[in-house]
Amino acid sequence: TNQQHTINDAFALIDNADIIEVGWQLCIPNREQAELLLAQTSTPPAVLEPADLTVFAAASLTESFTEIGQNFEAVHPGVHVTFNFAGSQQLAQQLGQGAPADVFASANSSQMDVAIETGRIISGTQQAFVRNRLTVIYPIDNPMSLSQVGDLATPDLHLILAAAEVPVGRYSLEFL
Repeated sequence: TNQQHTINDAFALIDNADIIEVGWQLCIPNREQAELLLAQTSTPPAVLEPADLTVFAAASLTESFTEIGQNFEAVHPGVHVTFNFAGSQQLAQQLGQGAPADVFASANSSQMDVAIETGRIISGTQQAFVRNRLTVIYPIDNPMSLSQVGDLATPDLHLILAAAEVPVGRYSLEFL
């Protein structure tokens, strides 16, 4: 069960063992760790039956997690990683409504807190594993002659921001 995998808490664990068939986390132990674990068992390791690993991940993680999933499948034959990429708020809502998942990778802690409050995430198992950085983008021809952050306060400047409900929108509003 996923309770056995709390040693490496790189990702939050789903707290609903009756709907979880695979207890993997999206991490790969090194050879020494694997040998140590095998040496501690009195019986030979069992062959893993084909299984699915369902990962709910923020849309901003699509590219990196797709690559990680492919690498994970290559190292763990018989395990198929299925992703549900969407906004963290939408994913937390889906979890709260009972959608089955093995891993939840949120873009912000507030949506992780929502998932914990619904009882779908084991409190204390969440771990920050990436950081966001706000980036200002302007046209190549730079018609407003922006040269420093303070120029964003120019009266005739039109800013396009993401919705306040998503992390980048909230960060942008806090910044301004």
